[in-house]
Amino acid sequence: TPLNPSRRGQRSQSHPTKPRARPSPATPFAILPLMLEALPEKTAHLWLIHEDAPPAPLPELLALLCPEELTRYQRFHFAADRHRFALAHGALRLLLSRYVPDPPASWRFTQNPNGKPSLPNTPSHWLSFNLSHTRGIIALLFAANRAVGVDVEALRTTASYPAIARRHFAPPEYHHLASLPEDAQPRQFLRYWSLKESYLKARGLGLSLPLDQFWFHFPAPDLPVLETSPALQDDPERWACWLSWPTPRHALAACVERAPGERLVLVTRWMRDPPLTP
Repeated sequence: TPLNPSRRGQRSQSHPTKPRARPSPATPFAILPLMLEALPEKTAHLWLIHEDAPPAPLPELLALLCPEELTRYQRFHFAADRHRFALAHGALRLLLSRYVPDPPASWRFTQNPNGKPSLPNTPSHWLSFNLSHTRGIIALLFAANRAVGVDVEALRTTASYPAIARRHFAPPEYHHLASLPEDAQPRQFLRYWSLKESYLKARGLGLSLPLDQFWFHFPAPDLPVLETSPALQDDPERWACWLSWPTPRHALAACVERAPGERLVLVTRWMRDPPLTP
């Protein structure tokens, strides 16, 4: 479903589109890199994967990874974490090859000083990407010639959310969260946290940006508006932000760089059928 981020404080609009050359669920995903995908200048693509619907068998995904990725894969103690890593990084390579006709196993990556991965300075460096994964779901975000960040978080009900927000969030966020009924706090905390993570990842600066120097508010449900402290020296209008719940227990936020006044479209797709909701 494509979502058009409106100007600050206005509700986004949804318009159904028919994805080009979408395969049936029975189609082996390994052949999909041959089906090139257009990535319009003012559009970002968000791909979602449910852990129970991998795009290819695990051995095929592992065969795509480079030695450094395989070393990271082997360091995970739990099988579920290894599976999630292989699924995310194998799918990243498959999807990159939907936008640029290079073999999935040929991709090489570089990292900035804060660990944000990107493509090196090659003819394909125009393609920006970011990925996030948590228990149950993986998200991958792509755009052309603009910074992107994505974060997906699983809902938990055991944490002391106001205490965490008081230590790490901006005062408006903490006060709003603390004013809510206890049963509403976990979902609101996830809204804030995923949005903050997506902005940090888009900036590529990690936690060197103080979490209390930027904040989000909601003129309408799940319509986020970014505000920044002058100390950050960043114009909040430079970023288009989205928030959604791809499943009832997962919050997802995306942040994409834009020019002043530019209107972007976010197109969201499941790589296979979305999970059944209870």
